[in-house]
Amino acid sequence: LESGRAVTGAVKAKATARLPVIARDFASVLGLASGFKLERGDLNAMFSVEGGADAVLVDVKAETAGLSMMADGLRLTLDPAPSLLFKARFPYGGWPDVEAFHFKAPFADLYGKGRFEAAVVKGRLDLTRFARDFRKIIKECPPMVGSAHVDVATAVGPDGVKVTSFLKISDMAVEARPGQLSVLPQGTVHFTGSVPLKAGRPEREFKDVAFKVVLTDGGIEGGWLRLALPEGGRETVLRGFSLKS
Repeated sequence: LESGRAVTGAVKAKATARLPVIARDFASVLGLASGFKLERGDLNAMFSVEGGADAVLVDVKAETAGLSMMADGLRLTLDPAPSLLFKARFPYGGWPDVEAFHFKAPFADLYGKGRFEAAVVKGRLDLTRFARDFRKIIKECPPMVGSAHVDVATAVGPDGVKVTSFLKISDMAVEARPGQLSVLPQGTVHFTGSVPLKAGRPEREFKDVAFKVVLTDGGIEGGWLRLALPEGGRETVLRGFSLKS
């Protein structure tokens, strides 16, 4: 796609996987818990790649259906059933244009669309719900609680692409190893900045950045005027950095 050469033709496929068979034959590889039993359920997938005169079109859909599961003798339900949707256009020599991205599950709902200079990504992640269900399914799933919400948007400005992001954390904690608890208290993270464009492509720079982290017991805020990442013979450049608490 970088070369700008057209790719013609199409590849399309549909498949259905019987999940009880996979769980039975690959239980040890998947690390499934001994008390977990997958009685019924399918994974239906569709994949399409089509090359045209000016772009390659990609369309992917995957969803589970008819799930029936037991964990330690009790019925286990995943509602909504996990699903994935991804549809995008990849212009030759240009930036991808995502028409739709959506991952949905009981513990997460992530959504996105757009191009680099006009994109939106939103979502939530519920670690409490994930641990509640998947500790019964996956043997080594660690205890965890909390949730996170993310909201990222980009838009073309006078000096480049402006990036605005927001992250909200609600008492996240993960016990990766017995007795080792990693905790992120309740708080928010705000970040704004811009990425300069050159000939329609982003530079390896972040300019006019401001960030603010607010936690239950305090916070920090700061920013910088310019951060240029290493490129060619150039070393990292950081100017106008400030930080206060």
